[in-house]
Amino acid sequence: MSGPHDPSGAGRFGKFGQHLHAGTWKGSEMDGQRLRQRAEHHLAFGRHHSAAGLFKRALLSGGSQPRDLLSSFLQCHVAADGSDALGYVSLAADYLSADDLVAAHLQLDAAVRSAEGVQQGVQQGVQQGVQ
Repeated sequence: MSGPHDPSGAGRFGKFGQHLHAGTWKGSEMDGQRLRQRAEHHLAFGRHHSAAGLFKRALLSGGSQPRDLLSSFLQCHVAADGSDALGYVSLAADYLSADDLVAAHLQLDAAVRSAEGVQQGVQQGVQQGVQ
């Protein structure tokens, strides 16, 4: 038996009539290089949050050059939010959901340091404005 009525076949239909493909359809969704290209395409149009999500997926799926991916991910957050602190918090949430408490703690520490740096910069700007 094959086709849409085969419960284990490639042509089956899932809940709400969504067509489910068995096999390699997620191949490009987990390919670090492809994710990076898609992220750079989003950046070209100024869609920083979309690009950040793709950079993060490439990073967490074991893409090559993790430092570059992390840097690009954080730069997207700086461009979109003015700080990379939310990027670190986002990574921490993913590590927490994977029960990697050590990595989550490291990301939260980085978020705190980033937020403190922003706060110090604001205070210095205010002091210079007063003078």
